[in-house]
Amino acid sequence: MTRDVGLPLARGILAFARGRHVEAAETLAAVRDIAHRFGGSHAQRDLITLTIVEAALRAGHRGLARHFLAERNVTRAGSALGWRLHARTL
Repeated sequence: MTRDVGLPLARGILAFARGRHVEAAETLAAVRDIAHRFGGSHAQRDLITLTIVEAALRAGHRGLARHFLAERNVTRAGSALGWRLHARTL
C-alpha cells in the first residue's frame, strides 16, 4: 500500500506544493482510482480529485480538469464547489 499509493500521493502533493502542477496532476491521477486502499473517508479521498483539478487548472490543462470534474459532478451533483470549479474550466 505504501509503495503503490502512499508514496505516489506524497510525491504528488509535494509537487503541487512546489508549483510543479503538471507533475502533480499526472502523479495524483495515476493513483486516484486505487487510493481507497489507504482508507480514509470519501471526503478525504475527494481531496485527491480536487487537488488534481486545481493542479490541472494551474497548469493550463482545462480539459483534464473538466474530465475529473465531470466524474465528480455525477456523484456530487449538488456540490456548489464542483460547479464553481467547472466554471473556471470554461
